[in-house]
Amino acid sequence: MAADHKSGISISGKEDLKDGNTNLTYSISGKCKRIDDKEVCDIIARAFKVWADVSLLTFRPVDADANIKLSFEDGDHFTEGDPTHSNPLSESETGGLIHFDDDENWKGMKDQSKGGINLFLAAVHEIGHVLGLPDKDFQKTSMYKSYANDKTFALNKAILK
Repeated sequence: MAADHKSGISISGKEDLKDGNTNLTYSISGKCKRIDDKEVCDIIARAFKVWADVSLLTFRPVDADANIKLSFEDGDHFTEGDPTHSNPLSESETGGLIHFDDDENWKGMKDQSKGGINLFLAAVHEIGHVLGLPDKDFQKTSMYKSYANDKTFALNKAILK
């Protein structure tokens, strides 16, 4: 188990993390219909930076064989209509997966229109799940049980406990 003393985040399960490796990789597959590839990459990198800033973890994009695999998928493969699905790294076979339902109205950082789901907020939330954090009842925090649909954002220290 890799214990992160900066934030209290603990990661366990995957063989490559049991040795205390805090240098994690991620990859993005599929295309988001509503946001161009460069902006998706920028948003995802920014979401990982949020977690890197409050932990001893580092995250680096790679093309293949990543610890964390993000994808945009079409069709009904999510639970109860959820726009995303993620599996903690501790799950042996499926750990480290984050799926974004590409049928949703994903919004980029510059999109000021009403409605839709802010990809940055969703990515920060789902990365938290991959790192082993559960949903929280604190509103206006990244791990609140539903995504905020505004520009407010907080990574409250209470979610890291």
